Amino acid sequence: MVCGAALILVAFARSKAVKYIVTDRRVSREYRFFSVRIDEIPLNRITSIAVEQNIVGRLLGFGDLRIGTADMAFPGVLFNGIRNPERAKSIISGLMGSMQRTGH
Repeated sequence: MVCGAALILVAFARSKAVKYIVTDRRVSREYRFFSVRIDEIPLNRITSIAVEQNIVGRLLGFGDLRIGTADMAFPGVLFNGIRNPERAKSIISGLMGSMQRTGH
């Protein structure tokens, strides 16, 4: 019982350790648990945005958003298990379009 509770607490803490950020200039994923890892892509470097959902995710409204670049050394950023990934994709695509129209 104690081991099960400890596993649940660790899983909960790890889920809270991830932060997804979308601005008018970049998207990033920050992981801060025992270590720190920050993956970031400027909007003008994004080449693809893909939504991935299984049947449970479709029913409950969550899924993954895979944001890719053409750079082979840095394939992209994964927003894992986010609510309404289609909306997030639409927001990022809109920001990319806005950036292209203004020439930034």
